[in-house]
Amino acid sequence: MDRSDFKKEIELLLEEDETLTEGTDDEIIYEIDGIKIYGGYEYGYRTADHNVLLFEGVEWEDVIKWGVVVVPETETYISNDPIEKYDDLGYSKLPEHSNHLMGNNQRHQGIDEEIEM
Repeated sequence: MDRSDFKKEIELLLEEDETLTEGTDDEIIYEIDGIKIYGGYEYGYRTADHNVLLFEGVEWEDVIKWGVVVVPETETYISNDPIEKYDDLGYSKLPEHSNHLMGNNQRHQGIDEEIEM
């Protein structure tokens, strides 16, 4: 699947589940070309998991390369470039190839520093 097809799948997902289109900046779990997927909370549990992004033929590397994965629970976002709105929320930026999804970051295992690659 390429980026264009992925974006179409995201748009279909949002049409099917409108709850993913509503929320605040601190509830965003993914953003691509201004399209935002929200994963708010209900009774203390996240309403949408990041795994909704893994369509057939899509790997985490693709998802990260095509957009911005945001993890409100850990106040992090994955991007090689700083993003002001997430920085303003106090979120930490994790590089595209060194993060918990790509398996190169121990911060989420209780260690407060990234492994430099």
